[in-house]
Amino acid sequence: MWTGTGGGATGLQSRFILITTENGKMPVQKTPTDVAELADVLGKLIPLAKSDPHTVRLTAQSQTMLTEWWKKTPRDKPSESRISDMVKRLLIVVAPTMGVTTVEPPLMKAAIDWGDYLIACREKFNPSDSYSWTQAFENDIRAVGQRHKKPMTFNDYRRLVHPQRKPGGLGPFIQAWRNMIAGGELREDGATTKGTRTYRL
Repeated sequence: MWTGTGGGATGLQSRFILITTENGKMPVQKTPTDVAELADVLGKLIPLAKSDPHTVRLTAQSQTMLTEWWKKTPRDKPSESRISDMVKRLLIVVAPTMGVTTVEPPLMKAAIDWGDYLIACREKFNPSDSYSWTQAFENDIRAVGQRHKKPMTFNDYRRLVHPQRKPGGLGPFIQAWRNMIAGGELREDGATTKGTRTYRL
């Protein structure tokens, strides 16, 4: 559903939390609500919602768990965007509903497992096309540089690549440009008479 929308490139896609289930379709005839159980749950939640604000804190061990989990990989994939913040927001909601204000390691482990679950859901159901667009623009920039074999400005490359005509548009093109400079493929090579920097492969 997201493919071709630019949702990955704009950051919209990473603001959604996905869940999935292996259950079948919902039946036409729904199970009636258990009124007694609902009243019991509401009786616990309403006082929590009305309670005075308080701060949720992590124990030192829980903080270490969170830090070590997030440092395990480079965490530069689109599927991992904002996940660490979502894990912390989950703890802010779950801890008070459990009647605690300090996050101990067992609760942190559950939150981290939920973070891994979110990443897996995104990779399965929301594959981000922003990466493929950026890679495509890197290839386009590379092809232009190899074809013309002379120093050119950013605007020269932009006019020859035509990002406005391609999926993703200018955002992934600019990211591809930055990637190639950072990676050393595009090197600064002088300037125009007006002082605009020129680059070549």
